[in-house]
Amino acid sequence: MVRDEIYLFNERQKQIRAIKPLSREEFVQPFSYKVEFEMGTKGISNKVTNKINEPKTPLYSNVTAQPYSGDYKALIKSQVISPVQWQKTIENLVAEGVDTFIEVGVGKTLSGLIKKINADVRVFNVENKETLEALSL
Repeated sequence: MVRDEIYLFNERQKQIRAIKPLSREEFVQPFSYKVEFEMGTKGISNKVTNKINEPKTPLYSNVTAQPYSGDYKALIKSQVISPVQWQKTIENLVAEGVDTFIEVGVGKTLSGLIKKINADVRVFNVENKETLEALSL
């Protein structure tokens, strides 16, 4: 049975209180509006640059799961407030012929997720100099 409430017990006051859990939209909404307002009024970032050059290699967007194209600034802005299309991005990369992924950083979470999406691709993890030197493509 799914409940619409979470019960909290306050040890000091010895009382139970029911609260309604927030949906994902309700949880992120205040943050999203703040980011959208600030990015809309202040611009994406005048500190970086006003010009965004075309990428030399395909660069996939977290929002569209497709290579960047069109209005880059609007796309970057939407990336901050939109869900990440991780699975679709990996599926699209594989469909484009990518068969090898290298996760750079501590841990193997993303490597594991990629293997769950497509077990036929090669996935490597580079955490430090030793794992980089041991990498055999």
